[in-house]
Amino acid sequence: MQTKMRPKKAACAASAATSGGVKTIGETFKKLKSENKIAFIPFVVAGDPNLEATAKALKILGALLMLVFRLLCLSLSSY
Repeated sequence: MQTKMRPKKAACAASAATSGGVKTIGETFKKLKSENKIAFIPFVVAGDPNLEATAKALKILGALLMLVFRLLCLSLSSY
């Protein structure tokens, strides 16, 4: 099933970062902002405070990202 997406709001930061000569995260956000788009770049510091905590944090982050993605798809499907 394909969802309708508003071109001005739907964005992939990875593709924005690799197209148009964008070199830094700051430039990527600036470019996306000028196009009325958004990006989200989560990060986890590996091994801080220990590897077990890192593994747990990555599992939680993965689950949260899937939830955000599903909610985004649902909200875009109404357009």
